[in-house]
Amino acid sequence: MSYKAIVASIASTREIEGADNIQIGVCSGYEVIIGKGYVAGDQGIFFEAGGQLSEEFVKQHDLVTRRDEKGNKIGGGSFAKNRRIKAMRLRGVRSEGFWMPVSAVNYCGRVKLTEGQEFDSINGHFICDRYVTVAQEGWSRTRKVSRGETDMFRKQLDMNQLRRGASEIVDRSIVYITEKLHGTSFRYGRVLRSSNNIGRFFLRLVGQEWVYMHGSKNIILDKSTKGSWYGSESFRREAMEGVDLRKGEVLYGEIVGWYRNKQNQPALIMGAQSTSKLQELTKVYGPEMVYDYGLREGQCKPYIYRIVIHDQEDNAIELSWFQVQKRCEELGLEPVPVLMTMVLNHEEGNAQIERLESYVDTLVNGSDGLGVPSTLTPSHIMEGVVLRCESAGRTLFLKHKSWVFGVMEGYLRDDVRFIDREEVS
Repeated sequence: MSYKAIVASIASTREIEGADNIQIGVCSGYEVIIGKGYVAGDQGIFFEAGGQLSEEFVKQHDLVTRRDEKGNKIGGGSFAKNRRIKAMRLRGVRSEGFWMPVSAVNYCGRVKLTEGQEFDSINGHFICDRYVTVAQEGWSRTRKVSRGETDMFRKQLDMNQLRRGASEIVDRSIVYITEKLHGTSFRYGRVLRSSNNIGRFFLRLVGQEWVYMHGSKNIILDKSTKGSWYGSESFRREAMEGVDLRKGEVLYGEIVGWYRNKQNQPALIMGAQSTSKLQELTKVYGPEMVYDYGLREGQCKPYIYRIVIHDQEDNAIELSWFQVQKRCEELGLEPVPVLMTMVLNHEEGNAQIERLESYVDTLVNGSDGLGVPSTLTPSHIMEGVVLRCESAGRTLFLKHKSWVFGVMEGYLRDDVRFIDREEVS
């Protein structure tokens, strides 16, 4: 998944109690800590949490903390040597990224930036990228995987953030807000074996062969698959055992719970997160957030969020949410949990979009900002939500992640040995 900065003006500001030099600014729907001198209307560049600034950029602005031999700060900014942009909490308020005025890229030469423009480089000067640990870079370089998709067996969608994509929701869209489950993405379909032109021509001569195909987020899982994070992908096949599909039908969803690791021991598909740095969570959920989704040890379960039907000419038909629910019932599967359904009315201008964003943020983060329990179990928080926006001839998917989930995920990435299982599977 790519990562880009976005040109975003400060929409509003508010003070932080007891802080003389910093304040909270809202830009592109995100809250971020900024200097006290900036006001609403000031244009700048916003970097969402999860990215990494370039070495040149941080050097130009002295953003990396400099310390003496005893470890005391002697200069620089607030960034660690890895230059990672993190979600954090400071003085009791949340910050969801990093913002600087547009003058921060003046060293790149003449450039005209417009509100909402996204970029990762300017005039040949590299600015930012998605952050990955050293361990994940090494894993990605050495592993061998099979192809990622065919014409009938496409990869999972890359969803935009609600706060960046809300303007794409068309008038009178039916919006289904569903819980975003965190396990491992899967796709399962009954598709034509070949996807290239020669193969399709040959199959028309000798008879078309429809096969069942399994896939993770990035790869097609077959006998030649090597280097899997999970060691064995048998749990994916077991999760869909006995599910008979129609020709051209492909299911997309999330498998949550447990799998068996290389030592044949039960292990969580989504690793546990320590709550030690957020004591308010420790009081409620204990020292670790264990994402079992209410399943007993060793059990996993698929949840469906999307179904696509392909014909023999590779035309794809996206089933409506009503059809997805009905088809899941026929197949003996469960769709992802629905939290709310609404119809978006643009007659109110941006007011309803703003209310939607505010409502979703509270729905995910709670009134205290510390998240809310999953609808499937009270033993851990909800990762976030997905908004499925249906209009005539189009289905748009947008996501919104819990701030506290992102903070804990950030703590995991502080360890250079951390590997994002979803990105490498």
